[in-house]
Amino acid sequence: MHELALSRAIVDAALRHAEGRPVELVHVRLGSWRQAVPGSLAFYFEIVARDTDCEGAALEIETLDGDQLEIAWIEVTDRRRDDFVAHSNVSGPSAPGLEGVRGA
Repeated sequence: MHELALSRAIVDAALRHAEGRPVELVHVRLGSWRQAVPGSLAFYFEIVARDTDCEGAALEIETLDGDQLEIAWIEVTDRRRDDFVAHSNVSGPSAPGLEGVRGA
């Protein structure tokens, strides 16, 4: 169930950053000390993303040493141009909306 809360935080942060644009991909850096199972995180991400602009988005999980959880970038589609995909850096030291999750 830990992964469910993490997935909610990831989707919420991605949606805020996407500003109403459909999200195609979310790349997450996940520290091994988080004790989150990547497969479970992906499973819950799909459930939490339903009926949002993240529905159908791919979740890429990069595992690292440490306790970090951050969104490295998202890719969104610009509705004005179907062929345009914006690559947005979301996180540096802390991803918007994940501040409370980083130390959880």
